[in-house]
Amino acid sequence: MSSIVVVAAMFLAGVVIGLPVALTLLSAAFVGLIAERGLFVAFNALVNMPYAKLSEGSLAVIPLFILMGFFASRAGVSDKAYQMAFKLVGHLRGGLAIATVFACAAFSATSGSSIATSAAVGRIALFEMKRFRYSDAISTGTIASAGLLGIMIPPSIMLVIYGIVTETHIGMLLMAGVLPGILTAAVFCLGLYVIARIRPELMPRTPSAPPLGERVRALKDGRQIAVLFLIIVGGIYSGIFTTTEAAAVGAFAALVMALMKRPSLKDLLGDGRQSVHITAMIFLVLVGAGLFSQYIAVSGIATGVSRYVTALEVSPYVILLLILLMYIPLGMFLE
Repeated sequence: MSSIVVVAAMFLAGVVIGLPVALTLLSAAFVGLIAERGLFVAFNALVNMPYAKLSEGSLAVIPLFILMGFFASRAGVSDKAYQMAFKLVGHLRGGLAIATVFACAAFSATSGSSIATSAAVGRIALFEMKRFRYSDAISTGTIASAGLLGIMIPPSIMLVIYGIVTETHIGMLLMAGVLPGILTAAVFCLGLYVIARIRPELMPRTPSAPPLGERVRALKDGRQIAVLFLIIVGGIYSGIFTTTEAAAVGAFAALVMALMKRPSLKDLLGDGRQSVHITAMIFLVLVGAGLFSQYIAVSGIATGVSRYVTALEVSPYVILLLILLMYIPLGMFLE
């Protein structure tokens, strides 16, 4: 137990000075294992952990979803999602910000990543909101927060990682993310509308609504999103595909969409390289988390916390609330 303070200090220091999370986890856990079990055991765990964590076949879902997101972006899915949302709700108070939330929710169904969603939609949305003199705080805040829908609405890479770490069925997790994602998007839109009514100077009105026929035709811009969403969610839910098969078919469908834009071979290879880079980063985080979990187990922290929580005579909802509250400070430093 004496190593806990040192390991916690190393981890917090690494996060504060900006070291990669994976390396911070690895180094802190390695030092903790040395303190608890000695150098030989620590080295043995460090050598064996990569194979132990990365040999699972279910991990193939991660690079496939990432690749699908890059191909979908190459196909212009994010542009079409924003244009569709703008034509449908852009005339409302706070319409551009609400359209940004809609577009992020739609593109999330093809990306699986909050960073990719914020980057792809934000590239278009930020320019439009500046053009209509939206507040910088509203513009950037909307893009950053709505991008978080990428880790809720399937295909969610974060849910895949959670499923692997906790040994939970990934397909069921992806299905479970649909309703919370939609509800979150709806709350964001409602909040933006209320702010626009109270502080109209932050979000000036945009031009009047386009004709009904034009708004109906705008729905055609969502065809690609619908296809990819049906392949993944529909395929998994109906039992036609396993999660890995759905990811593979979705990536292939996104590639076909991208090829219709006639990209250069250099662009496609660049998408592949970026997918490999992000996948390697995620896999390293998994290895670091695995080693850190091993330290938590041998140090007795898990057992001690479990006994303490079990002994508390409070409602299970209080425990759940405390766990959820932990995400607020953690979310300030970790994506």
